[in-house]
Amino acid sequence: MSAAENAWQQRGACNGAATALFFPENAADTEAAKAICETCPVKDACLDHALANNEPGIWGGTTGKERRRMKRRMGQPLAKTACEECATALQRRRQKAWEMSRG
Repeated sequence: MSAAENAWQQRGACNGAATALFFPENAADTEAAKAICETCPVKDACLDHALANNEPGIWGGTTGKERRRMKRRMGQPLAKTACEECATALQRRRQKAWEMSRG
């Protein structure tokens, strides 16, 4: 992703927050991240990015499960993973890339 493509991320309310907050271990831990998203000026751009890229974690105030439901309702194809271990490895790679993009 180029600097121009992720410029919206620099304006996000999450900028400076702990990355782990947006990749919660369980559903009960999502509320803190979602509370930050509620105040975010780029929430819509964030959600659009997550929908387009099948991002794991909390993006645009939604969980991956919530975005999959949104895509089903919109008739968009869902991302498929081969197995849970592969999905976990993919999530870790994307989290690391996200952390690096935030500086």
